[in-house]
Amino acid sequence: METLWFWKKINNNGSLNYLSTTGGFLEIVGPPNVARTGHRTRTIEYQGWRMQNNGSWDTINELNPAYNSATSLSYKEWTQNNNGNKFIFKSGGFKDSAPNPGIIQLNNPPALPFFLQNNYVNQLYNMPADFNTLSPDGNVLKFNIPKLGTNPEIKIFYGTEYGLTEGIHENYVIDTIWQEEQTVPLSSINSGILSVPLTNLTPNIEYFYRLRIKNDEGITWSFDTESFISETSLTVNDFMQTEDQLVVYPNPVNSILNFEFGQLNAVEVKIYNSNGQFILSQVVKNSKINIHNLKNGIYYLKLISSEGIKIVKVVKE
Repeated sequence: METLWFWKKINNNGSLNYLSTTGGFLEIVGPPNVARTGHRTRTIEYQGWRMQNNGSWDTINELNPAYNSATSLSYKEWTQNNNGNKFIFKSGGFKDSAPNPGIIQLNNPPALPFFLQNNYVNQLYNMPADFNTLSPDGNVLKFNIPKLGTNPEIKIFYGTEYGLTEGIHENYVIDTIWQEEQTVPLSSINSGILSVPLTNLTPNIEYFYRLRIKNDEGITWSFDTESFISETSLTVNDFMQTEDQLVVYPNPVNSILNFEFGQLNAVEVKIYNSNGQFILSQVVKNSKINIHNLKNGIYYLKLISSEGIKIVKVVKE
């Protein structure tokens, strides 16, 4: 017998209609030749609680099972247990399904468990780490991270194929592994914003990505897998446009690049390596940017303003 918990979250459009239905299946943890034996009848017991819009919790005491015994090739039966405090679902085996019971109402609905009362319920919302995904800036992924936890390790998983959560069970290979993974230094966080530049990407391709923070309190993944279109490489056509009002100095540079805009208010700066591959971008409003974290070498700055484009070759030393 298996006991299952089900969680559902409010979707982005705010509609709660889909919360009226849920689903389940019977499966014992293990490899397919042990777990997925459809000829056996298995039983699961349901108990459930739901959070109202005002934050309070109550017991789910009514169940209207989806039932179509005429087309089912496997035995199904919905009931409640003898104590009347749990729903019971039986499935599997080649025999006729039980009659449709209609709406099942628990005779003895369970009380709220202790962990859904008083201060305990707050632990449901207390994640090991807390962060949310921001819109990427070109090939630079961005996250807002108000809480890292103790001894955090940050990793970004990405690739041109949609990957599933990394498998963490030592005995089973159960998940699709991401194509690329990159450990992110804590120094990449500035004022609570984590910036992760991805390099050597194929231009103009959709990439999928997901962030994971592992700390002493546990493991937290970004809730959804996000995607972005990689930046195009610098081309010969880019060098054919110019904007003479823009001046960049010093060159060579160690860390701080200064800009003179002339009559311009702001400039978007895109930085490419010596092979023309996009590195990062930044809108310059305070007349300077810090490139101290870039490796020494030759870079090209594509300066984009309302008046045109200028390409500047810069040596970082």
